[in-house]
Amino acid sequence: MSLKKIKGVLNTPEWITEYYDFAVHGGVKDVAIPLFDLMDNAIVHDVQVETVTAPVGATATVEIGLATTDTDGFLTQVGIASLPELTGELDKGALLLTTVVDAAKTSKPYKINSSTGKTVDLLIGTANLTAGKLAVKLLVSAGH
Repeated sequence: MSLKKIKGVLNTPEWITEYYDFAVHGGVKDVAIPLFDLMDNAIVHDVQVETVTAPVGATATVEIGLATTDTDGFLTQVGIASLPELTGELDKGALLLTTVVDAAKTSKPYKINSSTGKTVDLLIGTANLTAGKLAVKLLVSAGH
């Protein structure tokens, strides 16, 4: 994980992607896996989770959010069986998205700063994962 610098024009969103990979990160529950280290004033507009390789882990769950302030802010805790295989957007986020698939977003874009924290983590819950790979994508822009 390295600091994600946002390229391009101020306030013009771009997609950035990081991966959770069991082969790299392991699958121990309740251990935060840092995915993104966002720059100050980055604005998160949207989140997508794509299943690259189906995760395995019986009752395991995952959530994605800000490490220090809102651990499920971008994806509420969801069972791995509910993650789509090789589709795109998963509309289950707490902060940016609703908990109903394909429902309208419930919140405005989220600005990252020192009080929100800048690290975005994936957290495995309930049970360990024993396999799988997820692409986590954020639509971000540089703010003031």
